[in-house]
Amino acid sequence: MANNYCELSSMLKIPEDKMEQAGKILDRALNELMEKNEYYDILVTFDEGGAWFRSDESADPDDVEFVAKMLVEELKIDEPFFCSWGYTCSKKRVDEFGGGAFVVRRGLETYWVDAMDHVCDLVRLKKDEPKLHHKPMFGDPVAPWHLWFAWRPVRTWDGRLVWLSKVKRRLIQKHTYLSGPSYDWWEYERGDNYVD
Repeated sequence: MANNYCELSSMLKIPEDKMEQAGKILDRALNELMEKNEYYDILVTFDEGGAWFRSDESADPDDVEFVAKMLVEELKIDEPFFCSWGYTCSKKRVDEFGGGAFVVRRGLETYWVDAMDHVCDLVRLKKDEPKLHHKPMFGDPVAPWHLWFAWRPVRTWDGRLVWLSKVKRRLIQKHTYLSGPSYDWWEYERGDNYVD
Protein backbone atom coordinates (compact mmCIF):
# COMPACT_ATOMS: atom_id res chain seq x y z
CA MET A 1 0.00 0.00 0.00
CA ALA A 2 1.16 3.55 -0.77
CA ASN A 3 0.30 6.95 0.66
CA ASN A 4 -0.42 9.95 -1.53
CA TYR A 5 0.29 13.52 -0.44
CA CYS A 6 -0.30 17.04 -1.70
CA GLU A 7 2.45 19.40 -0.52
CA LEU A 8 2.34 23.19 -0.71
CA SER A 9 3.69 26.34 0.89
CA SER A 10 2.63 29.85 -0.21
CA MET A 11 2.50 33.33 1.32
CA LEU A 12 -0.31 35.83 0.84
CA LYS A 13 1.04 39.33 1.51
CA ILE A 14 -1.20 41.28 3.90
CA PRO A 15 -0.58 44.88 5.03
CA GLU A 16 0.27 45.12 8.73
CA ASP A 17 -2.71 47.36 9.49
CA LYS A 18 -5.09 44.67 8.18
CA MET A 19 -3.66 41.70 10.14
CA GLU A 20 -6.28 41.81 12.90
CA GLN A 21 -9.12 41.88 10.38
CA ALA A 22 -7.39 39.07 8.45
CA GLY A 23 -7.43 36.90 11.60
CA LYS A 24 -11.21 37.32 11.90
CA ILE A 25 -11.72 36.51 8.22
CA LEU A 26 -9.51 33.43 8.56
CA ASP A 27 -11.53 32.15 11.54
CA ARG A 28 -14.77 32.65 9.61
CA ALA A 29 -13.38 30.95 6.48
CA LEU A 30 -12.11 27.90 8.41
CA ASN A 31 -15.47 27.61 10.21
CA GLU A 32 -17.26 27.67 6.84
CA LEU A 33 -14.96 24.90 5.57
CA MET A 34 -15.70 22.82 8.69
CA GLU A 35 -19.46 23.28 8.22
CA LYS A 36 -19.26 22.43 4.52
CA ASN A 37 -16.76 19.54 4.57
CA GLU A 38 -16.52 18.60 8.27
CA TYR A 39 -12.74 19.07 7.91
CA TYR A 40 -10.13 21.17 6.16
CA ASP A 41 -6.68 20.20 4.90
CA ILE A 42 -4.55 23.31 5.36
CA LEU A 43 -2.50 25.10 7.99
CA VAL A 44 -2.60 28.91 7.96
CA THR A 45 -0.56 31.12 10.27
CA PHE A 46 0.18 34.83 10.22
CA ASP A 47 3.82 35.67 9.84
CA GLU A 48 5.66 38.90 9.11
CA GLY A 49 4.01 40.31 6.05
CA GLY A 50 1.15 37.90 5.52
CA ALA A 51 -0.69 34.61 5.78
CA TRP A 52 1.43 31.48 5.32
CA PHE A 53 -0.51 28.59 3.75
CA ARG A 54 1.13 25.19 4.06
CA SER A 55 0.51 21.52 4.63
CA ASP A 56 1.48 19.46 7.63
CA GLU A 57 1.25 16.17 5.77
CA SER A 58 -1.15 16.78 2.90
CA ALA A 59 -3.21 19.79 1.80
CA ASP A 60 -6.25 20.49 -0.34
CA PRO A 61 -5.64 23.30 -2.89
CA ASP A 62 -9.41 23.96 -2.98
CA ASP A 63 -9.32 24.81 0.73
CA VAL A 64 -6.37 27.16 0.20
CA GLU A 65 -8.16 28.88 -2.68
CA PHE A 66 -11.36 29.28 -0.64
CA VAL A 67 -9.57 30.95 2.28
CA ALA A 68 -7.24 33.05 0.10
CA LYS A 69 -10.17 34.28 -2.01
CA MET A 70 -12.02 35.45 1.11
CA LEU A 71 -8.93 37.28 2.38
CA VAL A 72 -8.14 38.91 -0.98
CA GLU A 73 -11.72 40.07 -1.58
CA GLU A 74 -12.58 41.27 1.93
CA LEU A 75 -9.22 42.95 2.59
CA LYS A 76 -9.23 44.45 -0.93
CA ILE A 77 -5.75 43.15 -1.74
CA ASP A 78 -4.80 44.07 -5.31
CA GLU A 79 -1.63 41.98 -5.52
CA PRO A 80 -2.25 38.49 -6.99
CA PHE A 81 -1.85 35.44 -4.74
CA PHE A 82 -0.06 32.50 -6.39
CA CYS A 83 -0.12 28.98 -5.00
CA SER A 84 1.50 25.87 -6.45
CA TRP A 85 1.50 22.32 -5.13
CA GLY A 86 3.06 18.96 -5.80
CA TYR A 87 1.46 15.52 -5.65
CA THR A 88 3.77 12.86 -4.26
CA CYS A 89 3.50 9.20 -3.39
CA SER A 90 5.35 7.11 -0.82
CA LYS A 91 6.08 4.52 -3.54
CA LYS A 92 7.42 5.07 -7.04
CA ARG A 93 4.16 4.38 -8.88
CA VAL A 94 3.58 5.47 -12.47
CA ASP A 95 1.51 8.68 -12.78
CA GLU A 96 1.20 9.14 -9.01
CA PHE A 97 3.17 12.39 -9.12
CA GLY A 98 2.22 15.77 -10.47
CA GLY A 99 1.09 19.17 -9.42
CA GLY A 100 -0.58 22.37 -10.35
CA ALA A 101 -1.08 26.00 -9.50
CA PHE A 102 -3.68 28.72 -9.25
CA VAL A 103 -3.79 32.49 -8.97
CA VAL A 104 -6.36 34.49 -6.98
CA ARG A 105 -6.96 38.09 -8.11
CA ARG A 106 -9.45 40.47 -6.58
CA GLY A 107 -12.67 40.72 -8.57
CA LEU A 108 -11.73 37.92 -10.99
CA GLU A 109 -12.32 34.19 -11.16
CA THR A 110 -9.50 31.98 -9.92
CA TYR A 111 -7.28 30.67 -12.72
CA TRP A 112 -6.25 27.00 -12.26
CA VAL A 113 -3.70 24.93 -14.13
CA ASP A 114 -2.80 21.26 -13.76
CA ALA A 115 0.73 20.26 -14.81
CA MET A 116 -0.31 17.13 -16.72
CA ASP A 117 -3.24 18.84 -18.47
CA HIS A 118 -0.97 21.70 -19.49
CA VAL A 119 1.66 19.41 -20.99
CA CYS A 120 -0.98 17.31 -22.77
CA ASP A 121 -2.52 20.43 -24.26
CA LEU A 122 0.88 21.59 -25.49
CA VAL A 123 1.42 18.22 -27.20
CA ARG A 124 -2.06 18.37 -28.71
CA LEU A 125 -1.47 21.90 -30.03
CA LYS A 126 1.87 20.93 -31.56
CA LYS A 127 0.71 17.68 -33.13
CA ASP A 128 -3.01 18.47 -33.53
CA GLU A 129 -3.87 15.28 -31.65
CA PRO A 130 -7.07 14.80 -29.67
CA LYS A 131 -6.85 15.97 -26.06
CA LEU A 132 -5.54 13.35 -23.64
CA HIS A 133 -7.81 12.63 -20.68
CA HIS A 134 -7.24 11.57 -17.12
CA LYS A 135 -7.10 7.82 -16.40
CA PRO A 136 -9.02 6.96 -13.22
CA MET A 137 -7.03 5.15 -10.54
CA PHE A 138 -9.71 2.84 -9.14
CA GLY A 139 -11.84 2.05 -12.18
CA ASP A 140 -12.17 1.82 -15.95
CA PRO A 141 -14.35 3.89 -18.29
CA VAL A 142 -17.39 1.97 -19.51
CA ALA A 143 -18.85 4.82 -21.54
CA PRO A 144 -17.28 7.52 -23.72
CA TRP A 145 -17.05 11.20 -22.76
CA HIS A 146 -20.17 13.20 -23.60
CA LEU A 147 -21.31 16.77 -22.96
CA TRP A 148 -23.60 17.35 -20.00
CA PHE A 149 -24.94 20.48 -18.29
CA ALA A 150 -23.94 20.58 -14.60
CA TRP A 151 -27.30 21.69 -13.20
CA ARG A 152 -26.01 20.78 -9.73
CA PRO A 153 -22.51 21.28 -8.30
CA VAL A 154 -20.12 18.49 -9.36
CA ARG A 155 -16.40 17.92 -8.83
CA THR A 156 -14.19 17.30 -11.85
CA TRP A 157 -11.60 14.53 -11.72
CA ASP A 158 -8.95 17.10 -10.74
CA GLY A 159 -11.04 18.35 -7.82
CA ARG A 160 -12.52 21.56 -9.23
CA LEU A 161 -16.10 22.53 -8.45
CA VAL A 162 -18.26 23.13 -11.56
CA TRP A 163 -21.85 24.31 -11.53
CA LEU A 164 -24.29 25.69 -14.10
CA SER A 165 -21.98 25.16 -17.05
CA LYS A 166 -21.13 22.52 -19.64
CA VAL A 167 -18.89 19.66 -18.57
CA LYS A 168 -17.81 16.39 -20.10
CA ARG A 169 -18.71 13.25 -18.20
CA ARG A 170 -18.28 9.50 -18.56
CA LEU A 171 -19.26 6.45 -16.55
CA ILE A 172 -16.51 4.66 -14.58
CA GLN A 173 -16.80 1.16 -13.10
CA LYS A 174 -14.69 0.03 -10.16
CA HIS A 175 -11.86 -2.41 -10.94
CA THR A 176 -13.07 -5.97 -10.41
CA TYR A 177 -9.89 -6.94 -8.56
CA LEU A 178 -10.60 -4.42 -5.78
CA SER A 179 -12.41 -5.75 -2.74
CA GLY A 180 -15.92 -4.68 -1.79
CA PRO A 181 -19.12 -4.41 -3.78
CA SER A 182 -19.09 -3.52 -7.45
CA TYR A 183 -20.23 0.01 -8.25
CA ASP A 184 -19.86 2.76 -10.80
CA TRP A 185 -19.68 6.56 -10.75
CA TRP A 186 -19.61 9.53 -13.07
CA GLU A 187 -16.31 11.21 -13.78
CA TYR A 188 -16.42 14.87 -14.85
CA GLU A 189 -14.02 17.05 -16.83
CA ARG A 190 -14.19 20.78 -17.47
CA GLY A 191 -15.75 21.74 -20.77
CA ASP A 192 -14.87 24.48 -23.24
CA ASN A 193 -15.16 27.23 -20.61
CA TYR A 194 -11.85 26.09 -19.05
CA VAL A 195 -8.67 27.57 -20.53
CA ASP A 196 -5.21 26.21 -19.70
